[in-house]
Parts: sequence; structure tokens; C-alpha cells
Amino acid sequence: MNSCDIDKARIAALANLCNSLNPKVRLPNNVFRGSWGAYRFFESDNMFHDKYGAAVRFLLAAESAVTVCVVNLDRPEPNARDGAVYFLEKDSDPEAYRGTMRGEDVGYVGRERFGSASDVGSWCAYCENDGDIGVIAIRDAQLAELFEPALKLIWAKPFRVISDGDDPSAVYPFTRLLPEWREGLASNFE
Repeated sequence: MNSCDIDKARIAALANLCNSLNPKVRLPNNVFRGSWGAYRFFESDNMFHDKYGAAVRFLLAAESAVTVCVVNLDRPEPNARDGAVYFLEKDSDPEAYRGTMRGEDVGYVGRERFGSASDVGSWCAYCENDGDIGVIAIRDAQLAELFEPALKLIWAKPFRVISDGDDPSAVYPFTRLLPEWREGLASNFE
């Protein structure tokens, strides 16, 4: 693949992210635009771990995509030069991704909001670090099964599973949500 094709794919990934997220909306409201078939929740820290880089590699292969963008949504004009936009391709090193994303320039330390999407657009991820919550939206519910190996890497599960205190796979912060957050997430993402 030549650099022009990669540039086109990166533009498509950014366009998919912009078309998939409503930047003025925050959780527990539904932050996604359009129709989505399934949602999976995860701890926001998992979006900055090398396992997210590994999950992205799997998602790229599963949907035959070229690239994924990860964007700091709280920067006024995010761009790659200031570290607010990062791209992952199939040969990207998950450890290098983790090191970059945990750097101060990116905003992880500042506990900001992030979005991620591929050039194909079968899924879109969003996280609010200050609330410790991440959610991945999947266009077609049937793709959730295909994406399951990637979802397992970041421990992404349906809200009813991840928030059930009696379920062994339930995790913080989902087991400790305020009632209005629990009700909001349950009604907006089920």
C-alpha cells in the first residue's frame, strides 16, 4: 500500500469518527450519531493500554480496514503534530502505542475524552477518562460476534453484564455508578 492510499484511509477514519460521535454530548447520554447495532462498555484506561493496540490490529483485519485514528476530543483543533491525533495500522506496535498514549502531550494524563474509529467505520469507540468509562459502538449486532476476540482484549462487555455486581465479570466503575448514571447508560445503550 502506498502513502497516498494510507493518507486516504486516514482521512476516511477521521471522517468516520466525526460522523459517528456528537462532541457536544457526554455520558450517560448516547454520544453516538446514527444507528448502531450493539454497544460494549470497558474501563477507559483500557483504551490507552497496549491491549487496545492489539485489539485494533484484530479489528483492522476483521473489517479489512487500513487504519484507525485515536483522537483527543477535548483539544480545540486536534492534529497529529501536537499528539492529539494518533493513527494505528496493522503493523503498529502495541507497546509503542501505549507509550505514546500515556504521554502528557496526548491528554491521557489530563483525563480528557477520546474517540477512535477505522476507515471502514464498522465500529467507533469513545471514552471519558474523568468518569473512567469507555464504550464501543458496533454498526451491526452480528459484527459483535466477529469482533469478540478484540472486545475480550479490552474487557468490553454489554452494560447489563459489566454493571451487575453479582456477575464475576462486573468491574469498577460500573458496579459503583450513581443511580441516575446507571439508569441513563442502561436506557441509552440497550
